[in-house]
Amino acid sequence: MGDDIAALLDHLNIAKAYLVGHSFGGAGAIRAAIQHPKKVRRLVVISSPYASSGWYSEEQRGMDQIGAAMAENMMQTPTGKLSKQWPEPQRFPQFLDRYGKMMSEDYDWSADITKLPMPLLLVFADNDSVSQKRVAEFLAIGRRREGAGLAERAALEVAAGARAWLQPLQFHNEVPQILGKSLADPLTNPPAGPAAASQAAPAPDKKQ
Repeated sequence: MGDDIAALLDHLNIAKAYLVGHSFGGAGAIRAAIQHPKKVRRLVVISSPYASSGWYSEEQRGMDQIGAAMAENMMQTPTGKLSKQWPEPQRFPQFLDRYGKMMSEDYDWSADITKLPMPLLLVFADNDSVSQKRVAEFLAIGRRREGAGLAERAALEVAAGARAWLQPLQFHNEVPQILGKSLADPLTNPPAGPAAASQAAPAPDKKQ
């Protein structure tokens, strides 16, 4: 998935992008940042751990059950409806098998995350599919990154009072506000164009 994201950016002629991923999409965003760090201006991970063990056991069991047997019931979901537009829609059950296998694989990307060069923002709900202990560990790993300056260090935002699964509307309403405020931060989003050039240029020597 990380390579697919990089290929999409190339196809769209986007040299560097803000990359935001939610839940299992967060895993894809992390992989893209690890495999193609020069293409990611900033990484935002929402409700996704750095390791498979970070999910609550209930979440892990649900992921293990994904497979072709779910195809008929899945046809009423957005993913199932979209599959009807695929060049080969009959492959939807096989897709679920491959997707389930991928989601049940064990992973731990902590060592790779410590090498990421871009700013990292973590966003979680108070009651999420990842425990608060694991969220704290993720933040600590992001802050241990090699050579990361103040602007590149990991930051954490919590949607107060929100429960990612029990109150999805509240959570999804808060996340865009959190992202907008964070991405507008001049510390991690320096100005571009003439303003950036003027800031980068050295001050003139008064003696000259």
